[in-house]
Amino acid sequence: MTNAKAVHDDHHGPEAAARDHRSQEERARASEADLVLALEAGHMGIFSFDLATQQIRSTATFAELHGRPADRTNLHFEESLTNVHPDDRPLVRDVVARILRSEIVERIVYRVVWPDASIRWIELVGRTLMDEHGRPQRATGVCIDVTERTLAYKALEAKEEMLRRLIEIQEQEKYLLCHEFHDGLIQWAFGARMLLEGCRHKAASGWTAEEARVVD
Repeated sequence: MTNAKAVHDDHHGPEAAARDHRSQEERARASEADLVLALEAGHMGIFSFDLATQQIRSTATFAELHGRPADRTNLHFEESLTNVHPDDRPLVRDVVARILRSEIVERIVYRVVWPDASIRWIELVGRTLMDEHGRPQRATGVCIDVTERTLAYKALEAKEEMLRRLIEIQEQEKYLLCHEFHDGLIQWAFGARMLLEGCRHKAASGWTAEEARVVD
């Protein structure tokens, strides 16, 4: 009985609970590591933004997508805006302000300027994590380069706009042509006809057959 009780205590005592807890933590870390590896393989950057300290911790891919060296993975929010296109910085700041007001932001697209002055489009998807009191604590998520997709979409928009303008010009030309034809050529031809008919009636008796044929 004593041995059985010892075995029972060994499986259900504090030490067993601690082992179970460590095992769960190890599984969670392994699962997180697998997720990070999968995202990195897809060239997606991962970030964590501490709202209290305004510090951003990220993966190397996140830094590279923003035009920074791979080892620049821990920096202040304001410093991170250095690579964001000046016209898009207000948009990024507004997103952070909304997060601080407990508004969950799921998606944002903005431009970054790389060291070679090229412009890339970044799509960032994330969520706000709350503390036990329901206050925003940090934001976390992933980002990906969507430059090719964005440029293709903008090129399509430009073509559609050009086609729309071309149709408008054609319609305007049709209107002008019809207006010119109706108020110009037709009126002029009608007036010429009336003049010729008047001439024919007045002088038809003195015309030769050839002159009458020409007038007709």
